[in-house]
Amino acid sequence: MSAVPRIHRVLEGWSQGRGVRDDRARWRARWDVVGMTARALMAVGWAGVLVLLGLWAMLTGAEQAPALGTAVRVAGWAALAGGQFVFMVLVADHFFPRASRRVIVAIEALALVAFLVGLVAVLVQLAVWTSSGELLGAFIVSPS
Repeated sequence: MSAVPRIHRVLEGWSQGRGVRDDRARWRARWDVVGMTARALMAVGWAGVLVLLGLWAMLTGAEQAPALGTAVRVAGWAALAGGQFVFMVLVADHFFPRASRRVIVAIEALALVAFLVGLVAVLVQLAVWTSSGELLGAFIVSPS
């Protein structure tokens, strides 16, 4: 049995004044809440780091590495989409289990496709720049 229905069943019993007669069920429900909270906090942290790195790369990262400007911006978009995907899959799906599966699958697929397209685009740009020597030439400092 999933943790979410068990928690809802325990909370419904408390709200109706019945309480929980079984101590094991009460402790299991408490640990389920602790586990869900810990998992949600870790996933929010992971998604938050991805989103913040993506925003940094899109807004200021291109100025830090002018030779990689386009690749850094595209990597920022990919990180932003990846952070949204991680949050949707690991947090939102567990806190809202009764949401429409059709809508969830469509939105999660859109975020995943945006992440994968951005990742492939960055890898292609880096491969082209590396093979042309343009990327290596941008980092070689000539003595003056």
